[in-house]
Amino acid sequence: MKKLLLFAFLTYNLSLITSSTHAQSFGGGLIAGATFSQLLGTDIYGFQKAGFVGGVYANRKIKTKSAVQIEMVFVQKGLRKFYKDTISGGTRFVNRNLNYIEVPLVFKSKLIGRFDFELGLSGAVLISTKFRNENGEGELYDFNQQTFNRFEFGCLGGLNFRISDSFDLNLRYLNSILRVRKHQAGQTQMYGGLRLNNGEYNSVLQVSLRYKFNNKEETKAE
Repeated sequence: MKKLLLFAFLTYNLSLITSSTHAQSFGGGLIAGATFSQLLGTDIYGFQKAGFVGGVYANRKIKTKSAVQIEMVFVQKGLRKFYKDTISGGTRFVNRNLNYIEVPLVFKSKLIGRFDFELGLSGAVLISTKFRNENGEGELYDFNQQTFNRFEFGCLGGLNFRISDSFDLNLRYLNSILRVRKHQAGQTQMYGGLRLNNGEYNSVLQVSLRYKFNNKEETKAE
């Protein structure tokens, strides 16, 4: 049922992107930037996994100071950590790559000056994953042998700064609402004093540059 709902969410958003290209209030452009990720629910913390985000977006004004935006991006998530083994003194590391096609649906509103704030939801499809540590590459080296869910559903919030008529700088935080993978069988973690097997969740900081196709000279009015 979850997979069906997420598939419907992605399909609906894609249809909106297609239909909005014919609207007079249509806006759109390109997205390119970097991601810094972690997997909540593991014992590895910190946004140490660097990745890439890139794609396209379309938006439509719904009021003078607000708009709805739909995006389609390729985004890299996961976790990464290098550390020294206190017993052997050797260097150890863990690196998990998660590659998604993601479709965020975002509400944007002007905040002050050239700043906008944004809130939204996103659906994503996992297209590939790879694990590597100091012992080698492959899923058999991962302590958690549970497979990652094919679909991800999350929420987001961020700030957008209008650099010029053609470029925006965007800072965004995204987090999974539904777990992307179960914990290893029998493994539990503390949540508010309770031991629950909630699983792992993507947590991502995203910085991107947005190029706008339609230069509407937004900055001249400010």
